[in-house]
Amino acid sequence: CKDVIMSAGAEKDFDPHQQPLPDFKELILRLSDKGGLVVDLTMGTGTTLIAAMQLGRRAWGCDKDAAMVEKAKTRMVELGLVGPAELTNK
Repeated sequence: CKDVIMSAGAEKDFDPHQQPLPDFKELILRLSDKGGLVVDLTMGTGTTLIAAMQLGRRAWGCDKDAAMVEKAKTRMVELGLVGPAELTNK
């Protein structure tokens, strides 16, 4: 069925609830346009935002767990998606 995305496996490098990046890339490709805004209100370690940025989308996220937000920021900087000065806590 082409409406079902089979999981590529479990990536748990940063968080026990982390989701596989390839799965989220597939969702973002199907559900958004290049240059569009992807919002994740429970961003955790940022997998959705990372996938969005890698696919040419703008990304905005937040999470109630400040430690998860810091992990997401670290991942984005390490992947070269943003510089440290581009990240804010607003």
